[in-house]
Amino acid sequence: MSLSSKRKRAGNTTNSSKQAPPIHTDKEFTQNATTTSVNYEDDINDFSIASSNSFHTDDELPISSKRSKNEPNTPEEEEASINSSSNSSVSDGSGASATIIDTKNFPHSPPLLSPSQYTYTVNPPPVGRPIRIYCDGIFDLFHFGHARMLEQAKKAFGDEREVYLLVGVCDDQLTREKKGKTVMNGYERAESLRHCKWVDCVIEHAPWVVDQEFLSKHRIDYVAHDDIPYASIDTSDVYAFVKEQGKFLPTHRTEGVSTSDLITRIVRDYDQYVRRNLERGVTAKELNLGFLKEQEVNLKKSISDIKTSIHQNWHGTKTELRNDFSELKNDLRQTFAVWEEKSQEYVREFSRKFGAESVVDKIFRRRSRRSMVGGVANGEDSTSTITGVPPDHLRVLATLMSTYPLALTFRSLPPRNQNLKHLFSLTFAILVMFGMFDVANTTSLSRFATGVYGFLVCALLCYAVTVYVKGKWAPRIVFFLAMGHLSVSARLSNDKFDLTGPQMILVIKLTTFAFSVYDGQKPIKELTPYQRNKRIVVLPSLLEFLGYVFFFGGFLVGPAFEFMDYRQFITMGMYKLSSKTLKRIQLQHHDEIDQSLQNNIIGQNNGQITDNQKDDDDDDEKKNLYYIPDGFYPAVRKLLFGFFWITLSMLMAKEFTIEWTLSEEYKKKSFLYKFYYIQIAAFCARFKYYVVWLIAEGACILSGLGFNGYDDKGNAKWNRVTNIDVIAYETADNIKTLLEAWNMNTNIWLKNYVYLRVTPSGKKPTFFSTFATFGTSALWHGFLPGYYLTFVSGAFVQSTHRAIRRNIRPFFLTPTLSPYKRIYDLTGWFATQITINYLIVPFLLLSLRQSLHVWKLNYFIAHVGVILINVLFAMGAGKMLMRTRVLLSNKKDLLKQVEKSTNGDAKDIGENIENAVVPE
Repeated sequence: MSLSSKRKRAGNTTNSSKQAPPIHTDKEFTQNATTTSVNYEDDINDFSIASSNSFHTDDELPISSKRSKNEPNTPEEEEASINSSSNSSVSDGSGASATIIDTKNFPHSPPLLSPSQYTYTVNPPPVGRPIRIYCDGIFDLFHFGHARMLEQAKKAFGDEREVYLLVGVCDDQLTREKKGKTVMNGYERAESLRHCKWVDCVIEHAPWVVDQEFLSKHRIDYVAHDDIPYASIDTSDVYAFVKEQGKFLPTHRTEGVSTSDLITRIVRDYDQYVRRNLERGVTAKELNLGFLKEQEVNLKKSISDIKTSIHQNWHGTKTELRNDFSELKNDLRQTFAVWEEKSQEYVREFSRKFGAESVVDKIFRRRSRRSMVGGVANGEDSTSTITGVPPDHLRVLATLMSTYPLALTFRSLPPRNQNLKHLFSLTFAILVMFGMFDVANTTSLSRFATGVYGFLVCALLCYAVTVYVKGKWAPRIVFFLAMGHLSVSARLSNDKFDLTGPQMILVIKLTTFAFSVYDGQKPIKELTPYQRNKRIVVLPSLLEFLGYVFFFGGFLVGPAFEFMDYRQFITMGMYKLSSKTLKRIQLQHHDEIDQSLQNNIIGQNNGQITDNQKDDDDDDEKKNLYYIPDGFYPAVRKLLFGFFWITLSMLMAKEFTIEWTLSEEYKKKSFLYKFYYIQIAAFCARFKYYVVWLIAEGACILSGLGFNGYDDKGNAKWNRVTNIDVIAYETADNIKTLLEAWNMNTNIWLKNYVYLRVTPSGKKPTFFSTFATFGTSALWHGFLPGYYLTFVSGAFVQSTHRAIRRNIRPFFLTPTLSPYKRIYDLTGWFATQITINYLIVPFLLLSLRQSLHVWKLNYFIAHVGVILINVLFAMGAGKMLMRTRVLLSNKKDLLKQVEKSTNGDAKDIGENIENAVVPE
C-alpha cells in the first residue's frame, strides 16, 4: 500500500494555469505499445563514471551494489543479455546507453494522466544525466498495484530518457504510529522492493511526509504519486510545495487491488487457510488456535470433504437416477396399459361396491388402504416421473403452496373489517379443497360438491347443538356427531385425495369448540388453567364460526387450533401491546422498531375485544395499540425445511418402502437386517408428514396466526400452531417426549378433551385414561385394523415406560450415578426410537394379516420386551427398586450423622452403620 493510502483526502489544489510539458498522453501510450525495459546495472555504472558528482547519499544503496561479481544475473538481465545482439542502443546524449528489449507481449500499466487533466506546472527534465524520480509508501504485502505505480514512474518520460527510480519505504516504528501493525516488517518490505525490476534504489526509514530538505539531500528531480491531494496536519496538500516547484508527476491508481483488499480476502477465507496450514504440519499453537477453534476448523474440514465427495460422486449418481427414471417410465406405461384393459372391470366393481347396501355396512366394511394413487394429467405424470414423487403428493404440495399468496393477501386486509376476514377464509378454504380434485372429471366434481355440502351440514349441526343444547350433553352430542360424520366421509374420496384428511381436522375444531362453550358455562373455579384460557363466554356469530372452521391455512392437513386463538387473531387481540412488552421490543430492536411501529401498529380498535384480553393494570392496553410483527422469514424457514424433507424423500423413500417387508426377499434376510430395515422404512415414511405439516405451518405463520407473543428478550415467537417438532421427535429419549413432538395439536386435543375429561375430577389418570385416549386416536384415524394394532400396543408401551421411568430414572438423579445420566438418556433414546418404529408398522400397512406377518418375522420383539418388563414389576421388581433407592438414600444420611458423632473414625462409622435399622 502506498503512502497515499494513509493520509486524509483534502480538496483539489490549483496553482498555476500554465500547461505542463507533455509527458505521456493516453493516445501516445496506446500508440507506443512496445515498451522498453532497461538493464539498470549497466546504466548506473555508466552514470557513476560519467558524472563528476556522486548522486548517492549515505542512506542510498543502489541495487547493483548489493550483488557480488560472481552472483548470477537476474532473469531480467539474462533476458536482456540474450536479446542484446538483436536490439538497438539508444543514447540520451549523456554518454550513457541503454539496451532496448522488445516487450510487446508484456502486460502494461495504465498511462499517466494527460497534461490537460491537471493545472500545475511540470519542469522539463534535466539534460546530460538520468532523471531521478522518487516514490514512497508502506508497500506491505507487495502486489501488482504497487508494481504498476512504480512502472509508471519509471516510464514517465517514455523510452527517450533514462530514469533512476528511488523508492522510500517507512520503517516499522513510524508505520505503527501513523497507520498500525503491518503484516511484513520493514526489512521484508524493503527486500520486496529490491526485487522489483522497476526499482533502482531503495531508501529505508523514509519520512512520512517528504520536505525540501529530503528532496535536496537525495537530488530528487520529481516526486511521483497519484494526483489525489492528501492532507496533513499543517497543510492542505502535502505535495503542494512539490507542485509549485514543478516536480510533481501524477500516476494512476490501480483500482480493485490494495493491501487492505488482500487482508480482507485472507480474513474471509481464514478457515480454509488454517486447514491448509494444519494439513501441512503447522501446529495449532503456532497458528494461535484455541482448542474450541481447532475443533471447529476440523469439523468444517470434515463437512467440506463430504461436499467434495458428494460432488465427485454426483456424475455416477446422476447416471443411476437417469436409468431409474427410464425404468419408472416404462413401468408407468405398462401400468396404464393394464389399467385401460381393465377399465370395464373397474366400472363393474364400482357399481357393486356402491350399490344398495346399508350405510353401517359401508362404514365398518374393510376398505382399501388410504394410499393416494390414481390417474392424473400428463403434466403431473411427467413431473412425477422426474422427481419420483407420486402425482397425488405433487397435487397436495401445489395446493399447500397456493396458501402462501393467500396468506399474504389475508394479511393485507383491513384490520378492523372482521367479517371480510371471515368471508375470505371461508371462500378460499373451499377453493383450496377444490384444487385437490380433477376439474375435468364430472364424477370428481360431484364428489367435491358432496364433500363441501357434507362439511357445511356437519358444521351447522354442531353449531346448532352448542347454541340450543345446554350442559354437558352438548359437547358429547357434537363429539359423536362429528366422529360419525368422519366415519361416513371416509367412503367419500376420489382417486387422488382422501376427504377424511380435512374431515379429521374438522372433528378437532368442532369438538374443541363445543367443549370450550361448555366450559364458558361452568364456574371458573372448576376449570383448569388451560380451560380458563380457551373457554368461550360470548358465542360467535355464524359467519365467525364458519371462518374458524374453514380457515384456509389449516383446512387441508392442519394445523388444528382453538377457537379462541382464531378470535384473538381476527380481532387483533394477540397483537395487543402492553407497556412491558413494548419496552422489551424497543430494547431488543431499537433500530427497527420506529419504522415498524409506523407501518404495523394499529391505533384505536373498534372491533371486538374478548374477555380474555382485558388487563386493567396496564395503561397502554387502554390505548388499544397493536403491533403486528413480520413473520415472513419464520415462514420461509418452515417452507425450506419442508423442501429439505422433500429432497430426502426423493433420495431415500423409494429405496426403503414398508411394502418390501411383505416380499420373499425380506423374509429370507437375517433378523438383525429385518429389524434394521423396518427402522429405516418407518423413518422414511415420516417424511411426507414432515413436509405437509411444515409447509402448512409456514402459511399460518405468514398470515399471522402463528404468532405467540414475545420471549424475555423481546423476540417474536411463532409456535402457536406448531404441529411437528422434527428435532425433538427424532432425538426424544422417552415415549412421552416423542408423542408430544408428533402431531402436536392433535395431542393437545387428545390430552385436554379426552385424557383429562375421562379422568374423574381430583384423581390421577389411570390406565383406562390412557387406553381411552389411544382408542379415540385410533377411531379418529379410521376403522382399519392397523390403526388399532398400533394405538393399543402404544398404550401398553406408554404405561410400561411410565413404570420404568418412575422406578429406574431416580437412580441416575443421585450424586453417585448422575455422571452416568447421559448413558441412561442415550439408552432411552435408542429404545424409544426402535420401539416406535416397530409399533407404526401396522399404521403403515393397515392390514391385520400383513401387520401380524411382519411383526412375526421380527419375533414380536417389542411386545415380548413389554410383557417381560410388566411381569418383572408384577413380581415385585418395583418394590425392590424402591427399597434399594431408600436404602441408599438413608445410608447417605446416616453416614453423615454417624461421621459427625464419631468424629470421622472409620471403624466406629462402620459399626454404627451395620447396627442401624433402615426402614423399608
